[in-house]
Amino acid sequence: MGQNLAYPEVSPARIREIYQQSQSNTIYAYGFLLNSSRLFALSYPELSGKTVAYNVKSPGELGTLLCAAGLSVMALIIYPIPESEQEDERWLVVLETGFDKKLHCPVPDEVLSRVQAILNTTQSPSWWRMEGFRYPLPQLTIKNRKLLG
Repeated sequence: MGQNLAYPEVSPARIREIYQQSQSNTIYAYGFLLNSSRLFALSYPELSGKTVAYNVKSPGELGTLLCAAGLSVMALIIYPIPESEQEDERWLVVLETGFDKKLHCPVPDEVLSRVQAILNTTQSPSWWRMEGFRYPLPQLTIKNRKLLG
């Protein structure tokens, strides 16, 4: 089935449209890929010799910081890597998603700046093909957003 991705903050009609399009289009994520060494540098800056704005001790803590920066609770995901690479896992920080490498919604500059500060990077985000990922049924997302207000 695949891992769920967050819908952007759009109208219920647009959520339904995105879901329909996702049935026949490849989903791409726009964000930052973190390998184990980059996550280690965020967790233990004193050992990596880097100065960081945030001392992140776990992926869960990183997810909390990203939420506070304005991203979805589903913004930090484990991204599959080829077996030929000698790492256990990589993490993808998803700023936004889209089809054909076109964003569903723009990423606000202030959100991008906050995320770059958390990740201690000046690099621009990149596009990542999201094979094995999907959007959840739209009615569930719409209902949850109404409940949360």
